[in-house]
Amino acid sequence: MRKPSHKWARKTCVVTNNEKPIIISISGRELWMLLELDAAGSTGCTALQYAPGIRLAAYVYKLRKRGVEIATYREPNDGSFPGTHGRYVLMSQIAWNIDTEVRI
Repeated sequence: MRKPSHKWARKTCVVTNNEKPIIISISGRELWMLLELDAAGSTGCTALQYAPGIRLAAYVYKLRKRGVEIATYREPNDGSFPGTHGRYVLMSQIAWNIDTEVRI
């Protein structure tokens, strides 16, 4: 898992979808999730990769409300509790604007 630098708790990025670019300032778990999705590329992320209790769906929901396009693909899972889980793939282009980081 990648963590944002402890010195910089907030980052600004440009999110580009099919429409005009959106500038967002992001922090906390939303920032962590966006960094993870960006690093994962077309492979995406699934809750099975992380420790129990990480609420990926909640972070993805919050990012979507801010204008970030994230696709959800349903995948089957076996074991004691068969069913499906979601794989989240970042569809937006993200440009990290390092010059506008805000130190808090």
